[in-house]
Amino acid sequence: MYSFVSTSVLLSLSVYFSLSLSAPSSPLTLDPRMGSYGEDNDSPLCPKFRNFTALTIQDDFYGARDISYFVTNTGRVIVDGDVLYDGTEDQLLGRRKGQGGNYKPRSFSNNNRKWPGGKLRYKYASNDAETKLKAIVDEAIKRWKTGAPYLTFERVMPNSNAGENGVLTISATECDGCHSTIGYLNSDRRMNLQQACPSGGGQCGANTATHEFGHALGLIHEHQRPDRESYVHYNCKNLDPGCNNIPAGKTCCDSGLPAGCCTKRGNFDILTDAALDHTGKYDVGSIMHYRRNSFAISGKETLTSAAAGIVVPSTNAANPDQTDFDRICKIYSAQCDKVQQCKNNGCPANCATFLPCPSGTKCFGAPEPPFCCEAEALNKACEAKKQKCKQLGCD
Repeated sequence: MYSFVSTSVLLSLSVYFSLSLSAPSSPLTLDPRMGSYGEDNDSPLCPKFRNFTALTIQDDFYGARDISYFVTNTGRVIVDGDVLYDGTEDQLLGRRKGQGGNYKPRSFSNNNRKWPGGKLRYKYASNDAETKLKAIVDEAIKRWKTGAPYLTFERVMPNSNAGENGVLTISATECDGCHSTIGYLNSDRRMNLQQACPSGGGQCGANTATHEFGHALGLIHEHQRPDRESYVHYNCKNLDPGCNNIPAGKTCCDSGLPAGCCTKRGNFDILTDAALDHTGKYDVGSIMHYRRNSFAISGKETLTSAAAGIVVPSTNAANPDQTDFDRICKIYSAQCDKVQQCKNNGCPANCATFLPCPSGTKCFGAPEPPFCCEAEALNKACEAKKQKCKQLGCD
């Protein structure tokens, strides 16, 4: 067998592994009465008595897509339960099917909306908002930094509700619910964490704020992944129609329903664009996942297991889990120590196995031995690299 490692082999190894470097890939919960999310079941992710509107849009990313949205008291458009749309209601309506338009993409982790340098800059909309929210926001930031210490959260002064490009303005507007924009853009970014609503509802606590900061960092709801139905099944028949005139025998699975019925269907819409990053395992324990009875008829479940070992949570998660941190690490790979360690060690080792030379091939003494003579050495080096990457948790 050929065991001699020549200078050309070492050069081949160097080039080979330098070309194989790459970064490793790595419960939203709603009260059935008011669509709430948080450590308390009256936390208003979607404010109580809020009327949703159903709309089918035509966009360049998802084709025809059903949207469930509502407009807050301050005129902001909320889609997918708690995602603040980057635009006005008129702009959203301009994306109606048949009118063209370009609906802005959102993904489970959006690498195109990372905060520069891993630094999320934020400010409070007012001194009153700071008084109400500082402890909640600080706790949410603490929870994210527990598993992503490389992230920076920079407080911007002074407090002001005026929009500022590249800054997340956090408000506590009454009856506007809990919501956030997705990721970074060099534009006005917003988050609201309602603390009161005289007409009913509760407050957005630390669990809710942690979820909203997940959105702000670039994550979207886990249950909207294109592979959801392989793990979790959406039971449209159990969705609360939210109206009192749905025809007998009809459910939210049916079409042609009276206006105002089943307007929350879009909250379970799957996002299928191949360009969006949904790599990594499906995670029912994610801070970004709906709980089993989200928007459901009382006593029913909208999300149930579709695979062995999958248990859809009945309550919300209080903290990001390891999968959430892995996805944040992938977005902010330049700042993530794990990614840097993996890169520095040439992981993951995306190397192939080479076929050895056929019997009779002359390797020793040949002026220019064929490349197959180096196969054994390259294969051994590749296997060693894979084992090292596995030990580092980079495979």
